[in-house]
Amino acid sequence: EVARFNVNGTPDNTFDGDGLAQVPSRAQANALAIQTDGKIVVAGRSSGDAALARFNSNGSLDTTFDGDGIAILVLPDNQEIFDIAIQPDGKIIGGGNTGLSTFVQDFMVVRFNGNGTPDASFGPSGIGVIQTSFNPGDSLRSIALQTDGKIVAGGYTGDFNATDFALMRITATGSLDTTFDTDGKLTTSIRQTDL
Repeated sequence: EVARFNVNGTPDNTFDGDGLAQVPSRAQANALAIQTDGKIVVAGRSSGDAALARFNSNGSLDTTFDGDGIAILVLPDNQEIFDIAIQPDGKIIGGGNTGLSTFVQDFMVVRFNGNGTPDASFGPSGIGVIQTSFNPGDSLRSIALQTDGKIVAGGYTGDFNATDFALMRITATGSLDTTFDTDGKLTTSIRQTDL
């Protein structure tokens, strides 16, 4: 669901009739971005698959986006998108996780074309996805676009004994940027101290 409010805090009834736009499926939204044309992109998951939905500025689903306003990325494992960014060319970057369970998962970055289809030119597999592992329990939480087109993804990694800050940088074509800490990945131990 996406809600829009007036500046005084009341629901904006010009947005899908009641201020609330919904996707007609079982889905969970984790991130939102607004395109330069005013369209709203929402990302998260639907039944274990990474999902995006795009709404027009009036709250209706944008049917020019993957035919029905909803794009689903179906991979063998579970996936979920936690953050999104819109490139200057209109392509959509989603960052999240893919894996067998909450305890065994990898960082995942996916790129969609402006029409909602996965960008086959991004990543090594031809399906618009790059994934990488630090440890069994990885969780990507945030992405950012650099001005040179590279993508920075951050989150945490660890096992049952420790958790570290994890960062990776990806080239504009979807490969690990080996100019970043020699392999594109960096972890930093975060110590907890008693106050």
